[in-house]
Order: sequence, then C-alpha cells, then structure tokens
Amino acid sequence: MTKSERLLYVVSLLRGREKISINDLCRLCGISKRTVYRDIRSLKQANITINCDRGYFLTEQNVFPELKLNSDEQELLGFCLNYTPLNRSAHFTRKLAEIESKIISCLNGTKRKKLGRYLVGSLSNNDRLISDQDQTLKRFFEALLTHRGLSVRLKPNGRTFVGLKPVGLSVENDQWLLCLTDNVGCKTVRIPLNLVEAIDLTELTVD
Repeated sequence: MTKSERLLYVVSLLRGREKISINDLCRLCGISKRTVYRDIRSLKQANITINCDRGYFLTEQNVFPELKLNSDEQELLGFCLNYTPLNRSAHFTRKLAEIESKIISCLNGTKRKKLGRYLVGSLSNNDRLISDQDQTLKRFFEALLTHRGLSVRLKPNGRTFVGLKPVGLSVENDQWLLCLTDNVGCKTVRIPLNLVEAIDLTELTVD
C-alpha cells in the first residue's frame, strides 16, 4: 500500500482500539518500527493527536487531516446544509447545524460561523413541522439507523400496524413519506407523515 493508504489504515486501527502497541502496528501494516515512528510523526504533523502510554491511542474525536474546500465547494455545501427540506424538522435542523460546525472546525484558518455567504434560500414558517411530527421523524430515523422495528398508529381511526421495518424516508414536494416493509420485506408501503398519530420502536422478529 502507498504511504497515504497506510496512514489512513493506521488511523482506522487507532480508532478501533483503546490502545495498540508498536509491535502490533508493525505486524498489521507489514512495516518496521522505524517506519511506524515516521508514520506517527506524519500523522501528528497533520494535527491528529496521538498519545503513547503503553501503546498508541487517539485522544480526540476529530482524527482526520485538515479539510480543504475551495470557496465554490464551501458555498455549495453551505447551501445544501441550510436549505435542504430536512430543515423543516427542528430535530434535523440541530443535526445539520452540528455537521456544519464540525466541517468549519476542520477548515484551516476559517473563523466564519456559516459555510455559505452568497447562495441563499428560504423556508417559510408554514413549511415547518409541528412538534408531534418532529418527534415521529426522530423516532423513525432512530429505528432506521438502529435496525429496529416499528408499530404505527394512523389517524383518524387509530388503526395500528405492527412488525414494520423502516427502509427509508422520502421528501416529495411538501410531503414527507415514511417508507416501510413488513418484517420479511415482501411489501413496501409509503405512509404520509401527516397521517401518523404515533409510532413506537419494537424489536424485529424473524419467523
């Protein structure tokens, strides 16, 4: 592997373990101790904090080298983060703001609070989700990422569906659609968010 590939591999090894010895790094990377020392020095020069105390370990979550984006890329990325339909949700707005802050912190010499300066858009207050819908989206997204099941109760008659598996979220024009299948994935349904009265996370079972 090239040096760049090896450095990324070393970072991945450090991220995946509490500590790793120099002998393990030599064995896993197929390099000498001298090369390990050089690689550690290169990573430190890239502002990746590596400590050594009975093994090497990382002390910061931000373990990637300086992020380099030109002005065009910063503008486009800033617009995408701030004017996506996901910003109609208070939950996603907070998450997107955290992502933007993390990106800015990785940009060398940048002290701005927002990535974009010139590309602007708007989201009216009428577009924003009400609190109950926002909580439903939060639970749905949690189930989607943790591979949990869902029971869904619909308006207006309280009809409930159980044993559903979330597979995606679609935003089409002004409509939010929760995409789900039954437990074995035989049939996919898309349920409009405004028809959902409540959802609960469940454990998926295999028949």
